[in-house]
Amino acid sequence: MGGGLLNRISMRGRMTVLIGSALAPLALFLGVSVVSDYDTTLFAARRELLQTANLAAAREEQVFATSRVVLDVVRRALSIEHLDAAKCHEMLAEIKGANPQFLSIGLSDPDGTIACHSTMTEKVRLRDLDFIARVLDPANGEMMVGPYTVMRALNRPTMMVAMPMSDNLGRHAAMVFAALDLDYLSSRAESLSEGGRRTVSLVDATSGRVLNHYPPLDDAAGDLFQTHPLMEAIRRAPSGGVTEAPGFGGLESIFGFQPIGGANGNALIVVIGESRNALLAPIQARSIRSLVGGSLTLIIALLAAWLLGYKLKVEPVLRLTRVARRIGSGDFMARGKLEPWHAPELRDLSETLDRLALRLAEGRTAEQAVAASEERYRLLANNIADLVTCVDNDGIRTFASPSSREVLGWEPEELLGQHPRELIHPDEHDMVRAVFESMKTGASIHDVHFRMRHKDGHYIWVGANGRQSETKRFFVFTLRDVTARKQMEEEVARANRQLASLASTDGLTGLLNRRAFDATLEQAFAAAIANGLDLCVLMIDVDRFKGFNDQYGHLAGDDALRRVAKELRSVLKRPGIAVARYGGEEFAVIMPEARLSDALGEAEELRQAVRRLAIDHAASEFGVVTLSIGVSSLTASSGIRDMAEFMRRADRALYRAKNNGRDRTEFGFGEISVAS
Repeated sequence: MGGGLLNRISMRGRMTVLIGSALAPLALFLGVSVVSDYDTTLFAARRELLQTANLAAAREEQVFATSRVVLDVVRRALSIEHLDAAKCHEMLAEIKGANPQFLSIGLSDPDGTIACHSTMTEKVRLRDLDFIARVLDPANGEMMVGPYTVMRALNRPTMMVAMPMSDNLGRHAAMVFAALDLDYLSSRAESLSEGGRRTVSLVDATSGRVLNHYPPLDDAAGDLFQTHPLMEAIRRAPSGGVTEAPGFGGLESIFGFQPIGGANGNALIVVIGESRNALLAPIQARSIRSLVGGSLTLIIALLAAWLLGYKLKVEPVLRLTRVARRIGSGDFMARGKLEPWHAPELRDLSETLDRLALRLAEGRTAEQAVAASEERYRLLANNIADLVTCVDNDGIRTFASPSSREVLGWEPEELLGQHPRELIHPDEHDMVRAVFESMKTGASIHDVHFRMRHKDGHYIWVGANGRQSETKRFFVFTLRDVTARKQMEEEVARANRQLASLASTDGLTGLLNRRAFDATLEQAFAAAIANGLDLCVLMIDVDRFKGFNDQYGHLAGDDALRRVAKELRSVLKRPGIAVARYGGEEFAVIMPEARLSDALGEAEELRQAVRRLAIDHAASEFGVVTLSIGVSSLTASSGIRDMAEFMRRADRALYRAKNNGRDRTEFGFGEISVAS
């Protein structure tokens, strides 16, 4: 039975089965590629969102760190027992003005009565007595962060930060507090939203409250979302992570979240989200293209197999039959010429039909030629995609093709009698006028770009080609919408700028890389020599770092380097300072116009700051991660004129710091030594 079925399958059927079998692996490959593309894109998006959340958390943490420093300065500068209300008000108003993260700052008694305030002079009482009690708890000495509230005086959402103030006996007798501007926190994270493509939120994981949200959502900021899937995911991973859940606006998204350090008393989390549909839209488009392309390939191959049998047997007879019918219906241009490999009888019949059609067509040839010519011109004017327009020597438009509807939204009749400048962007009037004047001398223009106003009010970019007519009585222009091309060019330029930034940045620490450091040092050294300015360089080495990696592993080593880099950025804030990862565990700092004493002071501050991080280091004699620092100074009297010698002095000072016991700062040739 099987043999009989095989015998009944035609040649076209057999070729169809063969082509289908050959294309099956291609279909499988396309399916696997699509799945892999989905997985790769989602993995990269989750990793990037987590990194962005880490960056946003670091930015917000900086606000709390700054607030802690400001409150500490205030409580040390003021005494609650000898408070001069007028001077206190003036001082707090000045501090508030210098700190945009604050809505207000003030002092209060233990019962919540405000003793001094940056904006208010009358004595009012704070409402949150529980928060005041926590701040004034004898066991507390650090800054505390209060719950979300709405500031009555300004009707602004806020969170209070506060620190206790002690009296002469060391008791917590008052507190200094400040109201944080949540809009300011939101604005700092706004740059990470990539123009609104991503959402940036600050949430209190303990209460489930959204403190702020960008882009703004009227029904989200300040509201409670205790049972929201995103809040539940954050509570399951309090140290940060990635999840997929509906956003606070209801849009299904992928979120990266990270806790903000330094917000004692609150579990504040930064959440960065991106629409899952937006992420997967390019993949879906590629999948559709792959599916369509694969389907077309299969169809074409199957058709090719079918046509092979069709052309050998049936097609010649059907072709001659159709030609005979067309001639019979008056189509005298029909021809039935067959290829040489067809049967002689069929070719003779084809030649007979051709001669008959030729004789019948002779009487109508001229009429058909004229009709065809008129039809071509009409099709050209009505169907060309570009806008064709003519203006006279005075610049008045005398003709516009129907494509004006698609290009500019105007009917052709609406454009007649206008001067082109009525639609051209005002910023480009002079340029277009100059182009028109040059055309009057016989010059042609090609792909000149300018903006024109669409009928609905927005401007589009057009590319114009034009020349003067042979009679010199009018000008002919073709205008094409090139808005998409201009936008693509802007995207390419923006991408190139981003690539240039990445080329100068160390991927692990976010500091300058070695190449950027060398270029910056060369410029700074040349400027210092030319202008007689001071210049200092710090060479920094993490002590016993190989032992650290051997003890804790390279992932822990990378994390330690990132924490050291963060301290570098935190301590070295003076404008003009360039901080770089020099290589491995080495860092380098360029300090333009810095005196030696300034450089040594900041080096020591940095060394102590890293020590205070208390990063465990069992392979070090100090038990924690420490730094050895070498300082080189260029002054008018130092005698250094060679940049290599300048750096060699820093290197020798660094090696001397390591040889003399590490965790110390050395300068020059041993003239100055600063140790722990």
